[in-house]
Amino acid sequence: MLKIKICGITNLSDAIVCVESGADMLGFVLYPKSKRYISHKNAAEIIFNLGTNQRQKLKTVAVMVNPTERELEEAIKTGAFDMIQLHGEETPEFCASVSLPVIKAFRVKTTTEHSSSSVASAALPVIKSFKVKISKRNELLNHDSVQHPGAFGDFTPDRLGLKEGFEESVRKSLKEGFGEGIGDSFEKGSERGSKMQNFFESGDLTPSGIERYKNIIPLFDTYSSAIPGGTGAVFDHAKIPVQYRESCLLSGGISKENVIKAVKTINPMGVDLSSSVEQSPGKKDYKKINEFFELLKKKRLIS
Repeated sequence: MLKIKICGITNLSDAIVCVESGADMLGFVLYPKSKRYISHKNAAEIIFNLGTNQRQKLKTVAVMVNPTERELEEAIKTGAFDMIQLHGEETPEFCASVSLPVIKAFRVKTTTEHSSSSVASAALPVIKSFKVKISKRNELLNHDSVQHPGAFGDFTPDRLGLKEGFEESVRKSLKEGFGEGIGDSFEKGSERGSKMQNFFESGDLTPSGIERYKNIIPLFDTYSSAIPGGTGAVFDHAKIPVQYRESCLLSGGISKENVIKAVKTINPMGVDLSSSVEQSPGKKDYKKINEFFELLKKKRLIS
């Protein structure tokens, strides 16, 4: 069954509705510049006020952008979060410090230098996201504009530093508890990198350097130069390389209008949505949530 993550939770009522509707993961944005910002303390209060049955149904995700060691420690110490989602310029070294699944966004320039960052060792999952850029003309990427795997280094599990069997192990782990055992399904990274090649040059997918990342679940999102995520913009899902389609979380403007096509195109492990089920940033629209889940049930994508 398709896994559903709803991001941008800011209050208990929204959290309850999302869980009762069928969400598998809730994302709490601990990034002060976000319109959906919530402090780690307030997020923890919401999580701890969920009923036992509700809490057992899902995994909670702390969404962070270039967190400091202290900020990460503070979030982890609440004991409220099951996973860490990284959406900044975190290095492979940073991500490798977090021991379970990451959602990580790359700053999209041809080549970006990143200083080495330290981070507190965290016994939490890491979901790492990879952004795909919309063309400068605000059109969806068209097929001819995308480099085939191999143009800048193969876009394969080996190039991403993922062990053989990655898709199967991650999919199984998420289905059987969202993170339990995922640390054992990945090869621990020993090589650290301070230079990353990002996903963008005239709309091309150029993921050279991403092979240094270990212990990650890929999430594909839409590029924006203005904000790390939550844009509501859609990219051409067909441009995600075949190797990653069944093992990824798919983000970037996912809504009831496009989710069926996206799932048919990619067959992802899960989808991540936020703005498409909101009244306004940080406030969910319960009718939209209900319609989204009812559609997925009707199509037998979720139970």
